[in-house]
Amino acid sequence: MYRFAPSPTGDMHIGNLRAALINYLCSLQDKSGFVLRIEDTDKERNIKGKDAEIMAILSEFGVKWQTLYYQS
Repeated sequence: MYRFAPSPTGDMHIGNLRAALINYLCSLQDKSGFVLRIEDTDKERNIKGKDAEIMAILSEFGVKWQTLYYQS
């Protein structure tokens, strides 16, 4: 099982996307599954709607997750 755990406290950057894509491709290769875990533990710094933006960006690049968690 591979995962990507971004924080919705700012814009997603190329390093985040790179990590997500590598983990996603590895999960496809060994058929273990891919988990998206939104790390929303810093409530004061979270930006409303950034979680949806992260999911939209991943979807644009063809990343599909089997499970979505919110780490609160």
